[in-house]
Amino acid sequence: MANEAGSVDRIKSQIRQQMRLGNTDIVVQLLHESGIPEAGLLSNRINTSHQQYESGGIEAEAWSQAQLQFYQAVLDLASMHDVSTLPLSLAPNKLQLQLLVDAHEIGNALTFCEAFGDVSILMQAQYEIGRQQYEAGALELASWKLIQHKVKYLLWELVEQMPGEQIPLKNVWQKIKKWLG
Repeated sequence: MANEAGSVDRIKSQIRQQMRLGNTDIVVQLLHESGIPEAGLLSNRINTSHQQYESGGIEAEAWSQAQLQFYQAVLDLASMHDVSTLPLSLAPNKLQLQLLVDAHEIGNALTFCEAFGDVSILMQAQYEIGRQQYEAGALELASWKLIQHKVKYLLWELVEQMPGEQIPLKNVWQKIKKWLG
């Protein structure tokens, strides 16, 4: 029983990591492996959107939005909940995060934010999906710049929420879901 629980926890961790990387196909596969009851319904929705994108029925931005909504739905599942709080040990690193954001080192700032837990997943996913689409030529430069600015703004919101004590990061999470989900 403990081995089975460890396996499920490992899969959930892998799901989160693949979301951060924008690997939707792998997230769908892992979701099925997890045995989460809602996996079939969620994967059917995202697969339909993916087919529409592949056939030219929807643009890259709509496909990106569908992926983020899928990720949000997966994170909203009761079986995936991860109550994220800012550990005390991260408070001194507020300056480091500020410096990364100021230097427009968005990728590095997002990697730094993995310590925040689920609160950073949608930001990382939006950034990675946008980067991949831009590099593939499916996204125009103006749209890619807009994604970068949105993520940078949300990173600043995270910096502003970084107190010297542990508190849930619900305000930032709500803004992230509103802007990206």
